[in-house]
Amino acid sequence: MSDIVQLKENGVLKYLKTHAKAVENLDATIQTAIRNALLNRGTKLWSGAFWLSADQTITPTKPLSQCENGWVIVTEVYRDSGAGGGDIDYHFIPKAPIATHTGQNHKLMTFTSAGTPVYKQIYVTDTNFKGNASNSTEDNGKIVFSEVWSW
Repeated sequence: MSDIVQLKENGVLKYLKTHAKAVENLDATIQTAIRNALLNRGTKLWSGAFWLSADQTITPTKPLSQCENGWVIVTEVYRDSGAGGGDIDYHFIPKAPIATHTGQNHKLMTFTSAGTPVYKQIYVTDTNFKGNASNSTEDNGKIVFSEVWSW
């Protein structure tokens, strides 16, 4: 690439430099932004085993707004007082729509291995999500929230 020159008129710099290498620290700034985005994607932000009934709240270690795209909520079968390692499902919570619909009822649907539908209701904000009394009743109690990841 050719050298960048910047003209002076009466000692005053005139005309902008013309390509990215002419902008001081641009490469480092871009590399830092890309590195941070890649490092923050796919980070586990919470783990446990909650039905997420009305009195339960999950608070991931990173707010939704600080994730590149949002959260991935993992649900799985409930066995012996915890998440049982089966019937795993992934629910994507995009950050942009939540800003508009914060705290409103969001519905997630999954199935048991027997094909039984399970419906979970959550109330999502930028920093957490809360449950609903129906999440632990009947067939809905067969599936628990087990992990939250950045996405």
